Amino acid sequence: MRVAKVMRLVTLHYIIGI
Repeated sequence: MRVAKVMRLVTLHYIIGI
């Protein structure tokens, strides 16, 4: 399970995207 990696990617994308 790579939940941590996905969460990190999503967080980064969310911060940069918003």
